[in-house]
Amino acid sequence: MNLPVGRGLLIGNNMNRVLDTAIGGWSASSNITLQSGQPVHIEMLLDRLYDGTQRPTVTCSNPSAGINPHAAAAAPLNGATTGISMFNANCFSDPGDQQLGNTPRYFGNLTSQGIENVDIGLRNEFRIREPKKLQVRVETFNALNRTRFDRTGYQFGAGNFGQETALANGFTPRQMQFVARFEF
Repeated sequence: MNLPVGRGLLIGNNMNRVLDTAIGGWSASSNITLQSGQPVHIEMLLDRLYDGTQRPTVTCSNPSAGINPHAAAAAPLNGATTGISMFNANCFSDPGDQQLGNTPRYFGNLTSQGIENVDIGLRNEFRIREPKKLQVRVETFNALNRTRFDRTGYQFGAGNFGQETALANGFTPRQMQFVARFEF
């Protein structure tokens, strides 16, 4: 998308040529990813079922605590002595040796954090002479610097049960790159 900045455009219609060379003629692009979180699968840290996967027993009708991953992860930074649980960890109990447990495979009202990512790029071409030109690009990945937390803390019996304590695999903070390309 061409930005409306420069001589003869919406912003800077009567701009002088030197200023127009520097700030006119830029184009912008973006890539936006918005994805909801995955349903939470709660499992046992140590299976005590001979042949199969053991799940804990759920003892409440709604184990959701209504806390988002950012608030849960920031709790220790805000003075809490322990992490805040994403769900009510007291709603789960050990089903016992060789017992299945009644926790559903996935909870519809408990989801992990989704993906909110915005990448932004700016580009301009400066013509030096007819066959020669200089292309300048500025690209920003994860421009809003949104943190993504891992799906940790979903194993009953673990010390971090229900807590967000780690960053997602593949998460990268904001990154910028500057590119100059000379064509002749």
